[in-house]
Amino acid sequence: MAVKLSNIFSKVQWALVAFVFIATVLVGYITFFTSNNSYKKTSVIYFNGKKDYTKIFQDVVSNSNHVIIKSGTYYLAKPIYLNDNITIEGEGTVKLMKVSNYSHVFVNTKTKLDFAEKFNINIIIANILIDANNEGSQIDAAHKTANGIISFKFLNNLILNNVKIINGDSQLYGVHLQSVKNAIVKSYFYDGAKDGFHINGGCENIMIDGFEISSFDDAFGIMTDDYPRVQHNTKDIKNIIIKNGVSKKRKEQTGFFIRFMTSSWLEWQNKNKYNIGNIVNVNNLQYKKVNPGEMVSTLRPNHELGDSLYLDGIFWRFLGKGNNKSSNIFNISVSNVNLEDNRIILRTVNKDSFNYGEYPGTENTSIVDGLFIDNIKFLSVRGKMGNYKISKSSKNYIFLLFGILTALLSFIILVFIRFVQLQKKVK
Repeated sequence: MAVKLSNIFSKVQWALVAFVFIATVLVGYITFFTSNNSYKKTSVIYFNGKKDYTKIFQDVVSNSNHVIIKSGTYYLAKPIYLNDNITIEGEGTVKLMKVSNYSHVFVNTKTKLDFAEKFNINIIIANILIDANNEGSQIDAAHKTANGIISFKFLNNLILNNVKIINGDSQLYGVHLQSVKNAIVKSYFYDGAKDGFHINGGCENIMIDGFEISSFDDAFGIMTDDYPRVQHNTKDIKNIIIKNGVSKKRKEQTGFFIRFMTSSWLEWQNKNKYNIGNIVNVNNLQYKKVNPGEMVSTLRPNHELGDSLYLDGIFWRFLGKGNNKSSNIFNISVSNVNLEDNRIILRTVNKDSFNYGEYPGTENTSIVDGLFIDNIKFLSVRGKMGNYKISKSSKNYIFLLFGILTALLSFIILVFIRFVQLQKKVK
């Protein structure tokens, strides 16, 4: 009897996690549309055969809230920077093609910053095909850690709908999110040589619903710890839904369907050895070693902006203020996915010549907690695992219980509305 009660409690717990998780995303979705329900100015971009549309695009998106792009192939030579409250949508068949070896096609203005108390808000991109032309580089990236063909950082409220990326290069991810909150991605397509979709620390309430990814590297990277060239903070990742998609098989392929990576560290100590990627705390400030190799640190880092080389030979990157000693991942749901490539989900901590994510003595202190996987093989190699559930059937009890809870909540709301109406009539 005790075992049965325990199982029931576990099921209810998972249902509540799913309920809170999805409700939070929906709140962000509603907030998006209530704060962006009108356009100040609408502009239309027409195709007329120009060899470079970069300036036209940048001028239009800088002075409009709603940009309609008519059918055509538009050549771009530099990143297009987006500010607040902007909708970009294609009409007909719209292709944006990179014509040189640069970084992002779309990036928000706040991505340039190391830190931002106030985020960009409300960006929509819809019905657009991006041909990356197998060209990509971080040389002109908005920030030294920004690494996406579409790259967003410090952004509240994002919608990507029917966005396709083809001919992705081996340097840039398809989509790269850093400190992005409340994002809905529908009908996403990626075909390229790097990660299809990459989520870093500080991201919350991200839903990817409908995707087809053919990637040489990971289909999805969900990482609070990452290579120095893409990590900008030590914050957690919370509330990610990935559902209704296909991970395609390629002739040459490596990586995993999803790779989870976290990190753990200690206070800086004089004469300790630090390897590339190691993080330290110093008086409520946090730093990451970004140059290769293991070195003895004799000088306490103390700068508060960017990267700095100290006389002991160590390059420290200032990551921000904080006293946490681990970066973690919470509440991930993966369901209704067709793995044509037979790749798996991996939970690990990085330990290679490019990044050491776990300082010796801190093993199993960072955590992935609240993971629900629907019928996908899962392997945990390094790092602590909290609650997780692997369902062998797509018709599982969690979604049944979630449906019951949602119906119950809707009933309560309707009863309350009716009660208020009756009270008004009485008065």
